[in-house]
Amino acid sequence: MRLSQEEAKVVLEDWLEDGVCSGRFLIADMVQEEVLGEKGKAKPGYEALWKLKNRYKPISPTGEELVLSAEVQAFVDKHFQPHDAQSFARGADPLLVAIAKARGLTIITQERHTIPEVDGSTGRVKGKPTLTYVAFAFGVRCLSLMSALVEVPPKP
Repeated sequence: MRLSQEEAKVVLEDWLEDGVCSGRFLIADMVQEEVLGEKGKAKPGYEALWKLKNRYKPISPTGEELVLSAEVQAFVDKHFQPHDAQSFARGADPLLVAIAKARGLTIITQERHTIPEVDGSTGRVKGKPTLTYVAFAFGVRCLSLMSALVEVPPKP
């Protein structure tokens, strides 16, 4: 059976609602702020998360996770060019990696898995740090939305 684009959207929104409201999927407070903030209105997921915003409590980092996020950022600072490391620090990613590591969670992201290339002259990774690479370096599993749908299929 093939779904229309609108039917697929409904299935995806129902899947997300079920996962979030049942507590199977957790949303970090900084992700909620990023998606539901002014810049998030044009991003995928805004509408679906907006509908759910009063039906779950976003998770916040603990003191241990804040310490771990500093370790995540230190790793990025050590292995990436300073201007790229700084852009990573401004986002939610260091905290997401720390929370997922401390709690044994999987991150669902639309960011692609890439194999970084090292600059032979500096010994640092070329380009911007990606959530998926940094998470991998800390032993945190990342899944694409489509992979998550396969692993946790929508209810019929």
